[in-house]
Amino acid sequence: MGAHVRGLPPSDSDRLLNAVMLVEPGGEARMVHAKLRLVPGVENPGFARGAVPGVIQLAGLNMGFAICFESAFGRDAASARGDGAQVLINPTNDGWFAPHLGGVRSAGHAQHRAHLILRATESRMTAVRSSVGGELLAIGPDGRVKVRGAVGQDGAAVVIPAVGPTTAFVRYGDIGGGTAVSLLGVLMMLRIAGLREREDDRVEP
Repeated sequence: MGAHVRGLPPSDSDRLLNAVMLVEPGGEARMVHAKLRLVPGVENPGFARGAVPGVIQLAGLNMGFAICFESAFGRDAASARGDGAQVLINPTNDGWFAPHLGGVRSAGHAQHRAHLILRATESRMTAVRSSVGGELLAIGPDGRVKVRGAVGQDGAAVVIPAVGPTTAFVRYGDIGGGTAVSLLGVLMMLRIAGLREREDDRVEP
């Protein structure tokens, strides 16, 4: 890859990348996002990691990017929204899921869709997926699927991005989850202490 990627040292610009590129009308190509979350054993080792996800403005629209299963990482999408993204773009290859065959692979494909729905909901911005072997998806900031193309078929859609109010998850991260786990730990400790106290009362003469 001869084009320099933002966030990578020039010496790494010839390394193999999984990336989204923007091709200008004149044919000039520029990198907009190189994948940061590499699939172990498939892309890592072998591919270079990209830069921290950023926001790209195109035609007056601020876009954040998540390539393939990067949609599973909520903090990345929240960071893009915090940086001003109005829409999350998720180019992916779902062909290896073979969703048309059903079974476990189809379940994996459904889980991948659920990831994107969750990213749209928790960041309150539109998410759009263009997929090879999968489905065209457009999801509103309320988590509702606005456009869903047939699996494995070519298609196109006009999507008007929308954003909702900034969520606590975007502002502060997953403090709710951490707080819940901590509270559960405290309750378990209190429960264990109570059981031990009862046991001690039983053995006293």
